[in-house]
Amino acid sequence: MEPFLTSTCLQEVKQKVLNIERLAMDGDSTTFTCVKRSLFPDLKKSNDRNHIKCFSYGISQNKGNAHGIKTSLNALSAHMLNEHSSCCPTWCKSLSTRITGRRTYCRVPN
Repeated sequence: MEPFLTSTCLQEVKQKVLNIERLAMDGDSTTFTCVKRSLFPDLKKSNDRNHIKCFSYGISQNKGNAHGIKTSLNALSAHMLNEHSSCCPTWCKSLSTRITGRRTYCRVPN
């Protein structure tokens, strides 16, 4: 089911003329292979369990909004490199701390 859902979602992204170069995943080789073969032959894989929820949250919060998805994915890429200027305080603890002046312990919704 996961390979089908991921492929369907990324097919919509490709139809909007957006290219995916790297896919952050939890280690699922089946999904990666399916997407690479059918949609993005030059796709690279990053295993990153810590940011999968952020990725999922960015996609779900921008359903049907290609610009919002692109912005969210760009923010997440920068976030992993400790650059938080494009992050959203609802999921980035570092940015939330800078805004509020106090450490927060929020979690990305499931």
